[in-house]
Amino acid sequence: MSELIKTPQQKQDVLNKLVEKLIQNESVKEFFLENDEVIKSITPFDVFSISFFQEESKLGIEEIKQIAGKLINLIHNGLEKYQWEKTNTSYLMKCLLDEGKAIRDKFASIKPLIKELNNSNKEKINNVFLKLKDLSKRFLKMQNIIYPHLEKKMVNPKPLQIMWSLHDDARDLLKDLSVQFQSNDPNFNKTIGKYFFLVYGILEKEELLVLPIASRVIKEAEWKVMFKESLEYGFSFLDVDDPIEEKEIKDSHDFKGLLFTSETGGLTLEELILVFNRLPLDLTFVDEFNQVKYFNNAPSRIFPRSPSVIGRQVSKCHPPKSVHLVEEIVEEFRKGAKNEAKFWLEIRGRFIVITYYAIRDKIGRYKGVLEVSQDVTEIRNLTGEQRLLNWAK
Repeated sequence: MSELIKTPQQKQDVLNKLVEKLIQNESVKEFFLENDEVIKSITPFDVFSISFFQEESKLGIEEIKQIAGKLINLIHNGLEKYQWEKTNTSYLMKCLLDEGKAIRDKFASIKPLIKELNNSNKEKINNVFLKLKDLSKRFLKMQNIIYPHLEKKMVNPKPLQIMWSLHDDARDLLKDLSVQFQSNDPNFNKTIGKYFFLVYGILEKEELLVLPIASRVIKEAEWKVMFKESLEYGFSFLDVDDPIEEKEIKDSHDFKGLLFTSETGGLTLEELILVFNRLPLDLTFVDEFNQVKYFNNAPSRIFPRSPSVIGRQVSKCHPPKSVHLVEEIVEEFRKGAKNEAKFWLEIRGRFIVITYYAIRDKIGRYKGVLEVSQDVTEIRNLTGEQRLLNWAK
């Protein structure tokens, strides 16, 4: 009988009913007790299959976020018992789990400082806020490496969008904390408690849901590639070296004879790559099917990119709260109503201009979107003249 109770369909029925009760703010105590055996057998895959968490569901991301914490608390024991390869999956998995511990340890070391908040340790706490920005390394790896690989394995993307939205919430809350700290806001202690709770919750959801699924669906060779990409971002509060002995890899491309040609000239493939990567611009090309097809590797990239995003739908490459705006721009380009969309903003004291260009062929057919981002801080500050003859001065 117990095997019958644990069939996937019955687990889905129980989970969907549990989520429905949470949405309607009903008591779940009696229902939970009646279905205790099923709930104890819940796996991460079952959670990702909940009908309310599908892309076609009418339940929005903010609504799901409201109940996500409660749901995980209710099914926590079952998820924690789920058997999966942790440190044996790959070296990257071990690093991600170690990084989660390092983040928790960092928070534990911060708490005494906060409790003794006074004028004498204000500078220390201010330095703490600067160090907490290191958390972005964790979030960026999940968004730009782990999530794209899961999407390629046909893993439901909606829960991943929810996780990304939680990353954004943590980032925004950290900004609020810095402002409250500087202004001696009486709500500071309450906000920092909320921030810690949010980040702990993110780590818990990653370790109970996202990483176990990744361990099952991503292949060994892919993990090695992902690790190399992760080194570009680094790890939050954790030093990681590459344990794999570097072997000399002979380039399989024969650049000789490979020539890019156009009406305005030609370049070898090697020259073309070198030129694109030396441009003082971030370039990302999304094709007519809304898939990321190319990005350059500029010397100082403004917005991080990883090879894992190649082939990813552009809608999955933006935070949930802004993705609908990106989709609107693309649709306007596709219809021919617009050819350009320009934005500018300040990031860490730098003035950034971001422009989307519609790419069309000679007869005007839509072929995709080119995103160009440029740091124009120095350009904005130029005055007078600097002529060619004076270039060395």
